Amino acid sequence: MATIGLGDVTIGGSSASTAALSGLNRDSNLTQEAGQEITTAASDFEVTIDHRSFSKTGHEDMKDDFKVGLRLDRVLTSTGRVAASANGFDDLAEGIERVEDGIDATASAGVNNILLRGSDNDTSSIYSEYRRAAGDVEYMREDGEIVTAMNNGTDYSASETRDNLQDFTNRYQGDESTEAALYNNEAGGDKATYKGMYDEAGDRIYINTDNTDISDVNDYVGTAFHENRHADGDANENLTKSYGDRAAYRWDESNKLEGSHTGGYSSTSVGKWRADNQGSEVYDNAAASRVEGEEP
Repeated sequence: MATIGLGDVTIGGSSASTAALSGLNRDSNLTQEAGQEITTAASDFEVTIDHRSFSKTGHEDMKDDFKVGLRLDRVLTSTGRVAASANGFDDLAEGIERVEDGIDATASAGVNNILLRGSDNDTSSIYSEYRRAAGDVEYMREDGEIVTAMNNGTDYSASETRDNLQDFTNRYQGDESTEAALYNNEAGGDKATYKGMYDEAGDRIYINTDNTDISDVNDYVGTAFHENRHADGDANENLTKSYGDRAAYRWDESNKLEGSHTGGYSSTSVGKWRADNQGSEVYDNAAASRVEGEEP
């Protein structure tokens, strides 16, 4: 609405009538008027504001963060492109994936060597386990029933969980020679401190359902891959742990790429599942044992 202050208004040589000025605001103190009222009480907004936005120094920090992220992305893409070209990988994505594995393997090897001082924990060995994990996860996920079973651990009884673990092990090992079993902390002793074990003498994999959260995809999948890697001939606990952790990460990434959420999928909590299955005759607590030299 237009605003014209008080005083005479002449239109065509004659003073304008009140009716002719009815569409004008004559009060210069009211230069704004709401044309429509909107109630926003029902709207609920959450806004996160970086406190650095309020200072010049903060603005510079934010710009630096952006530049670093942009440079890292460019370096990773360029390195991945070179890796893909030089090594005949299928595409840029695989090149980048391998560079990421190399960076992570280098970091992991550094931590392992600092903490464990093990000669078997070098970058090359851990990188090899990372690359193997990527391929093994891709192979295992080709079986949709296994993916569903591992993603929804506590939606099955103890007996069904044992069978699901056996199916997983059969596919991983390529035959039915390695047996899969469950146990829990009623086994007592050191066995009650482990997530899982591999018995080399009996060629048997065990998962402790009291220490492995089978409602958590990462924990469940990581333990299953870890123990199967032992069964496949690698007794080095540090490398098999790196392998199991990487397999869980790859599994989680694949779930996200396929539109699934991460973490827990099961409709039953792990606490309820453990209570419901505590006395199951499926648990083989008496026979549970592990390969000599394996760490929890």
